[in-house]
Amino acid sequence: MEDNQEENKTTTPETTEKPVEQKQEVPKEEQPVQEQPKLEPPKQETPKQEVKQEKPKKKKKAGLIASIIIILLAIIAGAVGGAVYAIVFAKTEVDLAKYVSIEFSGYEGYASFDEEDLVIDQKGLKKLLDSKKTAQKLAEKLLAKVQMSENENVKNGDKIEVKFKVSEDWLKENKIKLASNTIKIEVKDLEEPNSIDLFEGLEFSYSGISPNLTVSLKNTSSDNFVKNKVTYTMEKDGDEDSSSSYSLYNVANGDKIIVSATYSQSDLESAGYAVAEDEYSFTVKDQASYVEKADEITSDIQKTLEEKMLEKVKSIAKNSTYAVTSAYHEDFSDAEHYDYNLTNADPELVKMYIAVNKDMEDIGWYDSRNLVYGIYKVTFTDTTTSKTYDYYIATYVEDLVTDEDGLYTGKTYYYNEYYNGSYTPADDSDYHRSSDEVYKAIEESTKEDYTLSEVNKMINNK
Repeated sequence: MEDNQEENKTTTPETTEKPVEQKQEVPKEEQPVQEQPKLEPPKQETPKQEVKQEKPKKKKKAGLIASIIIILLAIIAGAVGGAVYAIVFAKTEVDLAKYVSIEFSGYEGYASFDEEDLVIDQKGLKKLLDSKKTAQKLAEKLLAKVQMSENENVKNGDKIEVKFKVSEDWLKENKIKLASNTIKIEVKDLEEPNSIDLFEGLEFSYSGISPNLTVSLKNTSSDNFVKNKVTYTMEKDGDEDSSSSYSLYNVANGDKIIVSATYSQSDLESAGYAVAEDEYSFTVKDQASYVEKADEITSDIQKTLEEKMLEKVKSIAKNSTYAVTSAYHEDFSDAEHYDYNLTNADPELVKMYIAVNKDMEDIGWYDSRNLVYGIYKVTFTDTTTSKTYDYYIATYVEDLVTDEDGLYTGKTYYYNEYYNGSYTPADDSDYHRSSDEVYKAIEESTKEDYTLSEVNKMINNK
């Protein structure tokens, strides 16, 4: 027991040394304290105290190391956790604008594209996704449901919008994220087409007289596309029933003719042409035309008419002595008047009239479009008695026509010859003795089918 007590006595200072150590650390400057020599026995065990003093320092270092280890472990754990998350949950983002394109071909302004022209860069997708199978599957799904914006007749610089629809479940399952399901592709590399005028090689010819003209079309182009691949049709503006590929009938001056060109777009592209217009129009003018109004008879036309009529009237006057005698004498008992010994001066135009058919659109085989009448006064002189007699002769021109080169009059008729004496003057005693009576006879014979009006310009061969 004593040994134990003694041992306890010797170890007690050691167990109580911890607070002493704290006192010794702080107040080292208090070493001069007088009571220090009393503690000599413990002083002899200084090495043990030094070892004990260093113990707290070892604990601090160990704690620091532990903290560093914990931090490192946390970092490693975070890195590992991030890697695990990246492997398990992260998605690969695909920018479709980098992997979808269109191989543009054709001519600017005429090229057209659709879903079948889209090209998917599967090699690029394989490299990005690190899976050939996934890349192929994504390409299939992209092309399975796709919409393109208006893409007809595109030009370089136009933007074509392409919208894809891929199942979100499939994308999630394959850890893919689309940057956008819509992209815009700029049109480029289209060739400049050669411009061609489809109507340059056409020739139009006319026959007949307005309003019954025939307009014919002939394709004289030496270009293979225009000659063999283009079909032309003509029609009068506002009259679709008149459409024809070769000849258009019943055309009048003033009518607008529309010519349309029809062709295959693929043939046009193959020829490498650009067409500015598919339609051409022109107005018919300056073609031979039946006169339909009195004011259409100009001074020049009237002069020509007079020349034609005067020639006819002179011929008639030479053979009119019997008619003049019968007009001025009731019988032929007086031999001096019956011998036809009459001479005449040059005929003089008194009045001119035009009778226009009331239905110019429905002219029968024996109908006239117009009749232009001239009433001439011829003064006859009896060479036996020197008496003079005024006699009136009517002549006319049937179907008066004008054209850009002048006047075409057709045949000039003597009024009585044509009508074969079918009219009877109101008073036989005034037979051919007055211009009014001649006019009345003309009016009576034309009133049913024609409209009669006076031509006011008078020239009288001057």
